[in-house]
Amino acid sequence: MTGLLQKLLLSASMAAGMGFVASAPAIAGSLTGPSTTGNVLIYCSDGTTTTVCSDLTGALVGSALAPGGNVELAADSESGSFDFNSYSSLTGTIGGKAIEFRSLVKSDWSLEFTKSWLASVATGNGLNLATVYPTAGGMTLGALLNQAANLLVVGNQLAALSDPNLSFVNQDNTTGTITVGLAGHDNIGTRLLSAINSSALPSSQRAVFSSILSGLGPLQASELVKVIYDGQERIFYSTSATGSGQTAGDDGVSHSGTYLISFEGEIVEPPTKVPEPSALLGLAAVGGLVVAQKRRAAKG
Repeated sequence: MTGLLQKLLLSASMAAGMGFVASAPAIAGSLTGPSTTGNVLIYCSDGTTTTVCSDLTGALVGSALAPGGNVELAADSESGSFDFNSYSSLTGTIGGKAIEFRSLVKSDWSLEFTKSWLASVATGNGLNLATVYPTAGGMTLGALLNQAANLLVVGNQLAALSDPNLSFVNQDNTTGTITVGLAGHDNIGTRLLSAINSSALPSSQRAVFSSILSGLGPLQASELVKVIYDGQERIFYSTSATGSGQTAGDDGVSHSGTYLISFEGEIVEPPTKVPEPSALLGLAAVGGLVVAQKRRAAKG
């Protein structure tokens, strides 16, 4: 009976002491050590409303399911004194590697890039430009894109598209994929209609563009963000949003949609596991029991 009791106690000791062997599930890493430069605004969330605050770390703890607050870069982009040649930034570390997010500057918006972005937004919203341009005041497709791009430049709309609101930066520790949430409008159609109707386009063309946009229903497009990571500098945006369940307290419409962008990051290597003291005691107990058994056997 005594031998059976010793075995049971030993089994329990080993089970408790060697629990580190079980593999832990993969978890998502997030941005650490965040800091900002330039003109930024920080928004915190109570779940339904975002308001200006000073808690930079707390504003970035969200996820795709619960976006939380956000950090707006180039927050003065819609003011008359905005310097479109300077950027604001959010920097930090994720998975042990430095990462930086920047607002866009005027030189980022070349005519070719602007046209490519417009075409991508149209496609992302189910608009086939090839079927639209014949009705756009008799313009060719190239002329349509040029006209639309110039409209954005002249109307100073590009600055308003260059001030991203970063909600969260998370990394899958298994695949390495980095996912970034951008807070924006879940429908930008009204903003585009306002820009067109206040533009210097001929009235006939304004009517055509307004008719096209009005017939499309909700339009989605995020603001753009420049990402510098692992020696690469890239510009990202999205044309698909999910409702965030919240709006900005200052205007009641901003931050209503969450746009996701993602890119491959370096896979985080798990740290080498070190046995806990309880595990070492368990192993010592095993060794001591074996020695005792051998001594008894020798005496026998």
